[in-house]
Amino acid sequence: FGVLFFWQIPHFMAIAWLYRRQYAAAGSKMLTVVDPSGLRAAGQSLAASLAMVPASLVLAVPSGSIRLFLAAAVAAVVYVLATIRFAVRRDDASARMLLLTSLGSLLGLLTAAVVFGSRA
Repeated sequence: FGVLFFWQIPHFMAIAWLYRRQYAAAGSKMLTVVDPSGLRAAGQSLAASLAMVPASLVLAVPSGSIRLFLAAAVAAVVYVLATIRFAVRRDDASARMLLLTSLGSLLGLLTAAVVFGSRA
């Protein structure tokens, strides 16, 4: 639960950044519309991605799998790095990269949990 909870925030903020003009035109009160600088969206994204690191690592505890632990660590760190890039740049290219990285890191993490997480 924790992984998906923390994962969704940077993922959603990247989408909100990419479509902020459309949200503004529609009158939606998105964080990226209310704060056009993107600082608040970047801050929330960074906090959530950092919180995702321990949440991801907890997945490996029940199985005791070092491979799952390493996969979770790599996926979480890659996600944090993409979020840092978005937080620093706050542009469409970094938001798009964060969006794609969010999908790849979640896919990698959940695949590793299925492959390495079960005990025989």
